[in-house]
Amino acid sequence: MICTIAVILFPVHWLFMTALTTTDELIRLPHSFWPDDAQWHIFAKVWAERPIPAWLLNSTIAAVGSVALSMFTSVLAGYSLSRFSVRGGHSLGMFILTAKMLPATLLVIPLFAMFRSVGMIGSLWTLAIAHSTLIVPFTTWMLKGLFDTMPRELEQAAMVDGCSPLGAMLRVILPVSAPGLAATALYAFVLSWSEYAYARTFTRKLPRQLDCQSGHHNHAGRIHDRVERKFGRGCIRGHTANADLSVPGTIPGRRSCRRLGKTGKWRLFPSRIFRRHMGGLAVLREFSVEMADGEFVVLVGPSGCGKSTIPKILTGLEPTTGGRVLIGDHDVTDMAPGDRDVAMVFQNYALYPHLSVRKNIGFGLRMRQMRASEIERRVAEAARILAVESYLDRRPRDLSGGQRQRVALGRAIVREPKAFLMDEPLSNLDTKLRVHMRAEIGALHKRLGVAAIFVTHDQIEAMAMADRVVIIREGEIQQIATPDEVFMEPANLFVA
Repeated sequence: MICTIAVILFPVHWLFMTALTTTDELIRLPHSFWPDDAQWHIFAKVWAERPIPAWLLNSTIAAVGSVALSMFTSVLAGYSLSRFSVRGGHSLGMFILTAKMLPATLLVIPLFAMFRSVGMIGSLWTLAIAHSTLIVPFTTWMLKGLFDTMPRELEQAAMVDGCSPLGAMLRVILPVSAPGLAATALYAFVLSWSEYAYARTFTRKLPRQLDCQSGHHNHAGRIHDRVERKFGRGCIRGHTANADLSVPGTIPGRRSCRRLGKTGKWRLFPSRIFRRHMGGLAVLREFSVEMADGEFVVLVGPSGCGKSTIPKILTGLEPTTGGRVLIGDHDVTDMAPGDRDVAMVFQNYALYPHLSVRKNIGFGLRMRQMRASEIERRVAEAARILAVESYLDRRPRDLSGGQRQRVALGRAIVREPKAFLMDEPLSNLDTKLRVHMRAEIGALHKRLGVAAIFVTHDQIEAMAMADRVVIIREGEIQQIATPDEVFMEPANLFVA
């Protein structure tokens, strides 16, 4: 640890020591760890003769502005590239990154011409925008990688709880990603702070008169001529032998300032529900099931048969290419997940890691803007039923697998939905705990008396818990029957 700290701090020490050392002492060998005669007066002289505070303030404004612009753009771009499936999305991400292959100085002339045409040369905001063109490719790629690591179930759980897709990003994904966002913002700040060429170009105040005939051009005049050569004579208005190029923010011939602006049956009636993957693969075919209110139905089948797609279709997290989904007499096929009045327990529980157990359970109620007193009452009741009262102020990372399972169930039952959907909620538990949680879920279902769909690949689990079992193979129903009927009268060899 000490060696690591020394390696990190040595360059800083060397730079500071060099600033305090005379030229003769600097080139003398061997070098000393600290100068014999530290030149502290150099700092006092520079501070007195130069507007250091103003420079620091300007640098801070430009860096903070570029970070704000870059992070706003990169969060949206990185999230879109990570979450939305578009043709060529990965290639687009790589193309954005290859923008860093271009030298920064190569962009100076076109950017200077563009900003000069709208009268923005000499502004700190111009510098911030210019810096963001250098930063955005890096930060977009970094944030895409960050969002790729975030489980999609977090957003899906938030949408089932009543969030819009944007709300799920703002309320769940961004808070969970806060450490990564902070690191990316710090990196962007360092890039902007250390960029000199752009600061020298875009904040320089142009002189009022450029004597083009005499040939005595200053730095700004040379830039002017390079712009003329690249984009054609007259691209900057008023270019004559003694053109009046005004101070920053003005364009000849224009104004000096310009701004830029719970009853009945619960039914699933899809005549043809299936979702297409690559190659036109049909995940579900001719799937039609009707459930009575209060019934516990278990979907069972091998991996890849489509059983986990069904609860996602029922909650609206997956689109369908045919058929209808009805809850009671209401067609909810085109409704948003939060409007369907169903609750879902995910395989990995999808608890919000940045919220306490209390806030996790009450999240869906807050999205529905219930009164605080009612939320507290329901959360306390759910915690009592599931025996998690002592965990309400803990974070999910401090809970065991069984405790997380109970919290996920609590988040579902607290809303008092019309139906429960559970996607292999016991698969991450050990055998002993699975048996215990089976009994708890069965008892909880009898107490609540609402329709429930339970997805599993465990045949023993299906036979032990279900009122009816739906056996699925390659997206098709093989048999729908009670556990006894399935055992005594299998429909085909696969079921047997």
